[in-house]
Amino acid sequence: FGSSHVGSTSPQLSGRRFCVFGTRSCAADRSPADGLRALISLARRTCSHIMQSYADKWAHLDGDSESDDEELQSVRRTAAELRDRANAVSHSANDRQGGAEADHAKAISLYEQADRLLSALGRHKSLSDPDKQILIQCRLNVATLALHIGDDRRVLQSCSDVLKLDAKHPHAALLRSQLAIARRDQKEAATWSCRAQSWARARGESQVLQRVADMVLPSAVRTAKEYSWLQELLQESVSNIKQRQIEAARVSLEQIIGFLDGMHGGPAENIIDARLSTWAFDALEASAEVAGLQGRWRDALSLGRRAASLLEGSSMAKSMLVPDLLKRRGLLHLSLGHSTAASGGDPMPALRRAAKAFREHTGDPANEGRALLEVGQLGARCAMPESASEGDLDIIGELVAVFATAQERIIRAREIMASSVQPGGSTPGMRMQSRLSLSELTIQAML
Repeated sequence: FGSSHVGSTSPQLSGRRFCVFGTRSCAADRSPADGLRALISLARRTCSHIMQSYADKWAHLDGDSESDDEELQSVRRTAAELRDRANAVSHSANDRQGGAEADHAKAISLYEQADRLLSALGRHKSLSDPDKQILIQCRLNVATLALHIGDDRRVLQSCSDVLKLDAKHPHAALLRSQLAIARRDQKEAATWSCRAQSWARARGESQVLQRVADMVLPSAVRTAKEYSWLQELLQESVSNIKQRQIEAARVSLEQIIGFLDGMHGGPAENIIDARLSTWAFDALEASAEVAGLQGRWRDALSLGRRAASLLEGSSMAKSMLVPDLLKRRGLLHLSLGHSTAASGGDPMPALRRAAKAFREHTGDPANEGRALLEVGQLGARCAMPESASEGDLDIIGELVAVFATAQERIIRAREIMASSVQPGGSTPGMRMQSRLSLSELTIQAML
């Protein structure tokens, strides 16, 4: 091992000269086989000696050495000192008006030195919670300073390293959101803002929640135009629903609602801007539909009720024309009636509100007739046992009036449709005619 030629003299062989694999130059009193065995024995002893040397060298990292605690504490102290020095440099730079970039770079270098020390330690020994906290602090501070000087790559790397240690750290998500805003990537900003809010809420970190609210809150001088990406994402979600890509729609809609809930500290119902309020309603209504399609009826009810509250006195409601408001109210309560029935509740109040909204609309006889038909059908199922009592007969009398009104509305809707659809007209128009005819037949059967 390490000699320049075969057969050189080694002190461990007591002056004897050896060859390998049966060459002629062998010890005078040994056979080639004896020489080979001796060489193998020497190799084993030498390998053992080398491995022991390396084991002694790294013993302080394996916990078997008496100096283990002292060595580890020394590494930790050094890392903490580097972090504190970096903090001091960073604070000093923040106190000055200009020329702080050099100090920020120096602080980043110190934080990264502390990071490398503890990371090297972590490759040989499991890091304790205090070690991880120092690492997280250093990485978050690097990301913060890198964001300040415009080093996007370092921000991304530092946040990624933090999330490897703590997969739901709200400050890392907050920094990612700030970076996305700086890059004008509003979708990415919304995603990370939602995560920061969710993770901070789970940990009770109110400061992070406030910072997120301050960050995404549009000031009085901003307009909804800056958030037009929300409308684009909403349109994409509606398209996904139509294409039956329900899960994709759910994710996008939750992202929109989470972002809007962050404004003014939430919820979205408190938004003042009429356009943003309208998008909040659209997202909640669509999300309720998605929840119903997935059989999540409690969620469908909760989301639908939130949407309904936006139709009562919100900035959106005040900006809408009355017929449009009444129609949206009627359709929403019709949907709430279905969700309530599916979840085991009493759908009659919601269905009655739907019928009332369509009646006040006066210009939508088709939907009013549909709502009244559903009210009547539900009432009939509840009020027609095998032997009806006197009270039940009174209810049936009311139902006859409901069906009669529904029939009158459907007939009027058919007449309007017939006058507007030409022979050989569009398929949607013919389909609507068929649905109205079916509704009229159903009403006649119920009567």
